[in-house]
Amino acid sequence: GKIKPDTSILNVTVNDTIRGDTVYIDNPLNVIKAGINLPSAYGFAYLTYERVLHYMGSVQVKLEYLGTYNPLKTVSFIEDAYRNTLQINGIGITPEGRYYGSDKYAPKGVFVGFYIPMQFASVKAPPSIVVNNSVYSLPSSEISYTLFGFGFDAGYQYIFKKNFSIEALIGVSIARGKF
Repeated sequence: GKIKPDTSILNVTVNDTIRGDTVYIDNPLNVIKAGINLPSAYGFAYLTYERVLHYMGSVQVKLEYLGTYNPLKTVSFIEDAYRNTLQINGIGITPEGRYYGSDKYAPKGVFVGFYIPMQFASVKAPPSIVVNNSVYSLPSSEISYTLFGFGFDAGYQYIFKKNFSIEALIGVSIARGKF
């Protein structure tokens, strides 16, 4: 059903009209987020812009700086990646569509999303790499790297004071990269 607003709290003049069948939502339409990816092997910092298109959905674009930073040296796949990489520089672009199923309306509350990660980077590698304790020689130490994929995530976004947000999410993706 439709939600009738409490018009007693709206600041209106005599000439303004308020439709009783309209939902008045006091959520921001634009959200800008910045952060650091941990424990990503190559992702480092990101900036995200989210735009609400409908009270139940939004789209966002994430721009990511790819660099080398390893806070979890004991995780085997990250350890191998860093042992075989001298330096990474590049960007990632990830568009995402989100559906907010909670009664708080977009961009607040519980959401599920579908995203498409794309990464473009240059990798400086040592003359030889180690994979599963085997050493392989490389013909060049300058390697270009591209990645494309898709994924799903679910999470919760909390917005407070209309200017700040905290977001927790978990997701899964599959991607194919090419060196």
